[in-house]
Amino acid sequence: MTTLQQLRLDRGLTLAQLADLSGLSLGRIGNWESYARDPRPKTARDPLLMSMQSALRLSSALDVSLDTLAQCLAESFPQDDSTPAENSK
Repeated sequence: MTTLQQLRLDRGLTLAQLADLSGLSLGRIGNWESYARDPRPKTARDPLLMSMQSALRLSSALDVSLDTLAQCLAESFPQDDSTPAENSK
């Protein structure tokens, strides 16, 4: 399974370099890399909730397609089939 961190390391980038290349904050990228679902609430730390703009910036900086980035995130952080509304019942 390829993780977001592994994509970054495969390109020889530090967190700071990826932040500079993508225009995203180092803290945000670090949060996405270290996020663990155990379960956690759906927040900005959840890499599956990153904005399309952030995904575009990140995929461009990592020189991967959006499909590759999405597949990496989906494999690293699988979601259950329930929706937030169903979880609150």
